[in-house]
Amino acid sequence: MVADGVVLVLGGSSGIGAALVRRLAAGGRSVVFTHRTGAERAADLVAELGGRVRTVPCDVRRPEDLTAAFDAAGETLTGVVHCAGAWTYTRLDELTLDELDDSWALNARSVALTLQEAGRRLSDGGSVVVVSSVAAELAPARQTSYVMGKAAAEAAVRVAAKELGRQGIRVNAVRAGATDTPQLRATTGEAAIEAMAKAPALRRLGDPDDVAAVITFLLGADAGWMTGTVVEATGGLR
Repeated sequence: MVADGVVLVLGGSSGIGAALVRRLAAGGRSVVFTHRTGAERAADLVAELGGRVRTVPCDVRRPEDLTAAFDAAGETLTGVVHCAGAWTYTRLDELTLDELDDSWALNARSVALTLQEAGRRLSDGGSVVVVSSVAAELAPARQTSYVMGKAAAEAAVRVAAKELGRQGIRVNAVRAGATDTPQLRATTGEAAIEAMAKAPALRRLGDPDDVAAVITFLLGADAGWMTGTVVEATGGLR
């Protein structure tokens, strides 16, 4: 990531995204982050971090919203992080077309569109990071739509790294493990969360800042020879 300029964080009002916004702001970065819901939470984060941080509404499933988010980041954009996503625990025999289509638009199609827009907007030295999930590799039961989306997102990252490399733009993904976010707490039972916490070698859930630290590294100059890479941040799950 070049020294100056703006970082656009898609999905930055909560969880890993909010931890990343805080980390980047603490390092002196200018940040534009998006929110789909939780406008009040997003406004509180801006008030907490000060004038170098701004927020804009964006539903990454809507191409026009993505374009508007990039417009808001402006011409000094140097880094892009796609941190928007969600999952369900729907059995294969209960999946509907609506759920499949919505998950695809959120977890996969929006990544491809983000990579496309980043290729148009970023200059030499720019960096893109996509937040994926270890589910893309482990393929847990009852997560067909989510696994499909995240696996496709990782594939898109590898393709984009080859195409955008000629422009000097790096593209990587972070494969997060179970992370203690509001979304996890809202969608997952306590017994399942306890099991998730015992599974990694480090015997705990990830903290959002654990993953944000890896993203920050991939955005920065020390990762300048890394592109097309999927980095695991799981506390030793495998």
